[in-house]
Amino acid sequence: YYLVPSPGRIFVSGDLSQAEARVVAYLANCKDLIALFADPKRHLHQENALAIFGHTVEPDSPEYVLAKAVVHASNYREGPRRFSVQTGLPVAQTKKLLEIYHSKRPEIRHWHKFVWDEVARCGMLRSPLGDERVFYEAISCFSLTGKMTDQQWKDAIAWVPQTTVPHITNLGLLGMQQQQDELDIWFHHQGHDSFLVSIPVGNAKAVVELAKKAFCIPLMASGKKFTIGMEFSSGFNFGDLWKWDGHEPTRREWQDWL
Repeated sequence: YYLVPSPGRIFVSGDLSQAEARVVAYLANCKDLIALFADPKRHLHQENALAIFGHTVEPDSPEYVLAKAVVHASNYREGPRRFSVQTGLPVAQTKKLLEIYHSKRPEIRHWHKFVWDEVARCGMLRSPLGDERVFYEAISCFSLTGKMTDQQWKDAIAWVPQTTVPHITNLGLLGMQQQQDELDIWFHHQGHDSFLVSIPVGNAKAVVELAKKAFCIPLMASGKKFTIGMEFSSGFNFGDLWKWDGHEPTRREWQDWL
């Protein structure tokens, strides 16, 4: 990306931390994953890679990237053939990787079955934020054949986490807009689980604190309350943002870092 702020302004970006994976963990009541998310010293993707491969991996290494893909495919019930097409790996290998992950996180498949049963029972799902969807095609299939198609099942599985996350982003942005006072925030982009704003230089810390408050939206799944934390970055080019460490970079610091 090459997008720069107006003169005298700096970009601040916020990203919901492992948002969909976190929602899935609570929907499935996966105790290992919930404990992992609750401990800031533990890293989701590295520990999932350890569970899949049996050894630690370096961040952004090929195995690290593959582990992230395995988790996404497992959460949304991708089969080994489709996962093979996505990754370029042999079907035998993708099948083994998916089975390993499900053996470590068996609650995920129990949640998949719950989604099937709920759609079969009432044809509808409800998100933690109260959004509702009626799955008309699945209802029709059930009435005609007694089952729904594999794709309809996958769509139902993905709907709650993939609806909840952008809803949180929208609510957080509305909260920032309503509480911005004199911060002069310009809103540029909603990215499903992230946002981009620009503010006058010198105000990044105030905007980060405002976003933390606005995005602290309580959720409930499987009888457990949770929120989704945020990671922030700032800088003078949308494609090259400095990871937030409590310090707003000057243009000189950002250029030297870049």
